[in-house]
Amino acid sequence: MKAKILFPDYTNSILNVTSTILKHYGADSIYPQIPVLEESLKVDSKHVLLVLLDGMGINIINKYLKPDDFLRKHVKKIITSVFPPTTVAATNAVLSGLPPYSSGYLGWIQYFKREKTNHVVFLDHDFYDEKRVFTGSLRDEYLKYQTIFEQIEAKRPDVKTYELFPSFRINGYSSFAKQVDYAIEITKKDETNFSYIYWTEPDMTQHDHGIDSKATKDMLVSLNKEVERLSQHVAKDTTMIVIADHGLTNVKGIDLFDNLELLSCLKRKPSIETRAATFFVKPFRKKRFRGLFNQA
Repeated sequence: MKAKILFPDYTNSILNVTSTILKHYGADSIYPQIPVLEESLKVDSKHVLLVLLDGMGINIINKYLKPDDFLRKHVKKIITSVFPPTTVAATNAVLSGLPPYSSGYLGWIQYFKREKTNHVVFLDHDFYDEKRVFTGSLRDEYLKYQTIFEQIEAKRPDVKTYELFPSFRINGYSSFAKQVDYAIEITKKDETNFSYIYWTEPDMTQHDHGIDSKATKDMLVSLNKEVERLSQHVAKDTTMIVIADHGLTNVKGIDLFDNLELLSCLKRKPSIETRAATFFVKPFRKKRFRGLFNQA
């Protein structure tokens, strides 16, 4: 079956979720708001929780959750991701209110011309040569933006903001359940606040086992129970928004590094993402490259 190409809709995407939240707090955004979310935020929104479950596409929600299960039952709108639909690009779109081509966060590996490096931006090392040493962070030097937290606090100093991340961040959480516990506490505080909760699942499980696996089903069922628990215990004047950064689908990998003739058309090794690779093609080899690529 031929794959269906789905383009991002920057009037109806994760980017517009952020735009709607920013408008709610009086901050500016050039991107349209999502009406159903606008209406929800008008009612009892002293505490706003934005929960992002990595890789939780509508395809696995419909595949593994029953119609009465919490997440599926409360789907308000199906929206798109951004392009590239990958964690680095998509989560930074949510946190900046900018599409990847504006934030500069395009993917896991990005080519920096001055330093001549295919750089892993989150880890600050060369993807193809981890022994290379860089003075300072290229991410900090080139890719800084004003976060959603900074934009909210600039317009509404009375609003307290929180970021809840996994343990790969300092003071991060070892489980989604522990994030839920603290998010519940936040909504009981006598203050107006906005919280962003990011968790790495079900993305990691799908990458390891595929979308058709029992492991993926079990993970989604577990996440559904925790989100339902969160909804049951937050303060009444709380609006809870649950999104994914992107979805996943099963693919069959093609090892481009085995194709020496195709590689001979390139000026340097590929970058960005395996799902949306960037190729730096030599002058006068573009036609040949296109033919070899489509053939492979």
